[in-house]
Amino acid sequence: MRRLLAGLAAALALGSAACAYDDPGMVPLDQLDQQAFTRDVQPIFEARCATLDCHGVEGRPLRLYAETGLRLRDDLRDLPMTDEEVIANVRSAEGVDPGARPDLNLILRKPLAEAAGGVQHEGGDLWLSRDEPQAACVVAWLAGQSELDAVRDACIRAGTEVALPPPPE
Repeated sequence: MRRLLAGLAAALALGSAACAYDDPGMVPLDQLDQQAFTRDVQPIFEARCATLDCHGVEGRPLRLYAETGLRLRDDLRDLPMTDEEVIANVRSAEGVDPGARPDLNLILRKPLAEAAGGVQHEGGDLWLSRDEPQAACVVAWLAGQSELDAVRDACIRAGTEVALPPPPE
């Protein structure tokens, strides 16, 4: 596990250094990978953040739609997420801390323990370390590095940690 996380950190550092944008590690918000969001980040957000008493509420700074929570329309209840809802979630994430470096973005820092560089979060600490697979996966998505092998490994691991129960039959 330590080797995986060390590899992820090295890959992120290399990816950031090689980035063509003005601020290393920054990806223009309109270029964030929606496919990687759907595959990697949405499951984390849905399981950890998108409950109806947290970010699954209209009007929240990070408003999130989820199969098991807030839906764009009532007729979508019990149906898979729509592309429109996923795009709305990406846009919501983009609006949280525009211009912030991925490793300093409030999407990471709010759920991160204060001892690890987080800030006060009404929902409490979801991650104790930036190296946890879920946190690493979200930061890599913000940095446009979701397709790096070490990141994919972390996101796969993160997915197993947040697996939702199957819908009732």
